[in-house]
Amino acid sequence: MRCGRRPVVAGTPFRVARATRDADVARAIDVTAAAHRVDRSMLAASIGAGARSDGREVWLAWDGDEAISALWLARAEGTIGVMEMMTPERHQRRGAGRRLLTETLAAIWDASVDEAILLATPAGRRLYESVGFEVVDASLTCFRGLDDDVLGAIGQAP
Repeated sequence: MRCGRRPVVAGTPFRVARATRDADVARAIDVTAAAHRVDRSMLAASIGAGARSDGREVWLAWDGDEAISALWLARAEGTIGVMEMMTPERHQRRGAGRRLLTETLAAIWDASVDEAILLATPAGRRLYESVGFEVVDASLTCFRGLDDDVLGAIGQAP
């Protein structure tokens, strides 16, 4: 999916902040692991390893002191790549993901940015379209070997 303009920030009550400390990145890993229903050690070794280097950033939506949604980004040559955005099921449909995505993109979208891009699962497509992303390519995917909980988390319920 592609968005060619800075989105309007959603008016929901959640606080959004960039992860600037190791403890914030650890919370983002926890949120992402909970949403994917996977072991956090895999995420810590992959996306967590370079979370704040070489054009990569992590942002969180907070409900009080609780991190409830995580957004992993990479920037290169005029493009913001949304690498991963996850909200655990118990926090979905409350506006945290919408606030996180729109406020983060609005905060980092400057004159050098031409577009934001992302790959969407069926579970996230409606949200992304509602904030200005457009489908540029669609394909049917098949995931083998994943349990029913993981398939449900990405909108591919068995």
